[in-house]
Amino acid sequence: SKQCYQRRVREAVVSTQSTGGIQLQIKESICQTIVLLKTKIFETRRKRRNYAKTANAYLNEAFYKNLQNPCPSEALKEELALRCKLTPTQVNNWFCNKRLRYDSGLIKTNEQVKELEDVLSLEFANGQLDQSHEPMQIPSSHL
Repeated sequence: SKQCYQRRVREAVVSTQSTGGIQLQIKESICQTIVLLKTKIFETRRKRRNYAKTANAYLNEAFYKNLQNPCPSEALKEELALRCKLTPTQVNNWFCNKRLRYDSGLIKTNEQVKELEDVLSLEFANGQLDQSHEPMQIPSSHL
């Protein structure tokens, strides 16, 4: 009958609303959990730390001993990793960074030398610099 039909429709609407409500609660709960996990991940991210002084000493020694071939072999990387208590990937990254810093330092030094040569040659050409001057003496107290 019509009343029975209306009752069933009401039950279906209530059932749908409660199911939708449950789904909404589940979605909210999942979102809250995701936010909480993201916060924990960002809080527990490790801070950058320098390697131990002994590790840096070993790595620098290996770098400067092999300046002609600044890319160490895999065997040397593994040996250094064991000696320095690092992973071979960390050793590899250290060498990559060291080469970049070393090369950029050489470039800066070469640029500074070139600039100084340019200034001195310009001064000499303009007669502001006399070749007969002795090199400047540095007092022994500054050595």
